[in-house]
Amino acid sequence: MTTPLNGVVEIGGIPFRYAVEVNPRRRSAALSMAAVDLIVVKLPSSWRKGRVEAVIRDHAEWILGRHGEMQRAWPLPDLRPGGWIYVMGERRPVAEEQFPEPLRSSLRGWYRQEAARIFRDRLDGWSRTLAISYAGLRISDGTTRWGYCRPDGVIGLNWRLLQAPPAIMDYVMVHELIHRLHPHHRIEFWNALLAAYPGAREAKTWLRQAGFALMWHIGA
Repeated sequence: MTTPLNGVVEIGGIPFRYAVEVNPRRRSAALSMAAVDLIVVKLPSSWRKGRVEAVIRDHAEWILGRHGEMQRAWPLPDLRPGGWIYVMGERRPVAEEQFPEPLRSSLRGWYRQEAARIFRDRLDGWSRTLAISYAGLRISDGTTRWGYCRPDGVIGLNWRLLQAPPAIMDYVMVHELIHRLHPHHRIEFWNALLAAYPGAREAKTWLRQAGFALMWHIGA
């Protein structure tokens, strides 16, 4: 089980968050990158927590290498006039006349408007394909989750998903529709999700590794 420690360590001038995964069967420490700025430290149960940052620093070269690889695979958008944004997984230029200042607020409004239209069409299509109804769609604005399904059948989808490739958008939509049948994350839910969307594992991994690039803040 991964337990966030709310720890941050700086390597090469870059802040990285880290979490610890304890496994009593493990005999030595190992690291993995769950996201471009998130290190998972895998430790045996006998390991002293005070040494976590030392283990991380011992792997500094590897961490910086993986960090660079992940950034190159899915770089952060350039949110300024003359820069570029993601729309359905593709880069599009930011035109000054299309997105006046304040640019980020203007972009947010455009994304929300487009998301409401595109998400509705795609969600309706999946609803028909899976024969799973829903009560309504809400466009959400959080930075902690991609979607939700309320007990009353209303599905919420984060407008930031409009930046992701269509296969990722569809994964989140199917995920929330399956919650209409299984309002939990037990094995029955995951089996139903994989049956409905065989690419679910790959999409979940993509969001974990590249989703950071979509979660920009309005005032940042």
